[in-house]
Parts: sequence; structure tokens; C-alpha cells
Amino acid sequence: MTDARLYITEPCPCCGHQRKVVNGRALRERRERAGLTQRDFGALVGVTSPYLSDIERNRRACPADILRAYQKLEAR
Repeated sequence: MTDARLYITEPCPCCGHQRKVVNGRALRERRERAGLTQRDFGALVGVTSPYLSDIERNRRACPADILRAYQKLEAR
């Protein structure tokens, strides 16, 4: 997966201007291709599976360290 697919644009909830955000669906697909559940991946990166669920559903911003961990899944 290219890094370009890791980002999407969506309207800001406050002002409506378009903003670039991490594509949660692409993160989930990466994790699933690596054969990891949210619980397994959460244990690797030190967060809970509900936290990852929020990231993968674009309900929560993805911190840079967790994004890097998702990106490293390609190398597995």
C-alpha cells in the first residue's frame, strides 16, 4: 500500500474546511493483512483495542507513533 492511501480529506467539524487526516480504513486493512487483531496490535503498541477501533473508524486522530507502527506492518 502506498503512503498516499494512508490519508484522506474530510471537512473539519468546526469550520467545514477540508483537512487531511489518516485513513482509518487503510490502517485496518494493513493490520488485517498482517494477520493481527486489534487486541494483538494494541498489545504491540501499548494501547487498548477500543482505542484502535476509534482510530480505524476515524473517530480519533492517529498519533504519529502508532501511525509509524501501522506503516511497519508492511515490512512483516
